[in-house]
Amino acid sequence: MKGFFSRKVAVVVAAIAVILGGFFTTAAVYADQSKGGEITTFKALPRPGDAAAPMAMSWRELRCGIHRLVRQDFSARGLPDGYPVAVTVAENGSGGSEFLGSALMNVYNVVVWGGQIQVVADIQWDHGLCVWYKFSVGA
Repeated sequence: MKGFFSRKVAVVVAAIAVILGGFFTTAAVYADQSKGGEITTFKALPRPGDAAAPMAMSWRELRCGIHRLVRQDFSARGLPDGYPVAVTVAENGSGGSEFLGSALMNVYNVVVWGGQIQVVADIQWDHGLCVWYKFSVGA
């Protein structure tokens, strides 16, 4: 009987530790790639209502005749080599709108290097399409 209660106490203590650990863990880790990916700083997670970062920006560029596996180069707009950039792709619709059609589109690699943003994407379609590349950069 004594072993039963000690196991029950251990389970309760472990559950409390997990709950409290999750409650107090509110920081996101930022890894600086220029230092080999070491963890160098901690940033608090954004809260609802926080303003966007002052350096945040986004833009889009249209490229036509795109299909299969392609590598495209875009202007880095002054971003330093290795700066993180998110890229999404969408088909071009009427009037310059973006939409999800029947073509499957995947972005595989994105790198800022040599004054360019280099993107490797796979546009699975039989012939060339007009594709919007959408870029998002945050501070």
